[in-house]
Amino acid sequence: MIYDTIKQKETQVPKGHVWVEGDNKRASYDSRHFGCISRGLITGRALYVIWPPKRFATKLTSFNDDDDDDD
Repeated sequence: MIYDTIKQKETQVPKGHVWVEGDNKRASYDSRHFGCISRGLITGRALYVIWPPKRFATKLTSFNDDDDDDD
């Protein structure tokens, strides 16, 4: 479950889908506009988190198709 800041309501992310958001809230065209996307559409992955500095990391949590939350 995520909170959609444009629609001002919680949204359930279906199994096999993800919610994507850009790094510029005011200028990003992302799931807040077009909704959840199928994991099969993802062709790349993030290697680093560099901002904010307290979250800098190179070991990012990954997922596979069996790791869906059923909550």
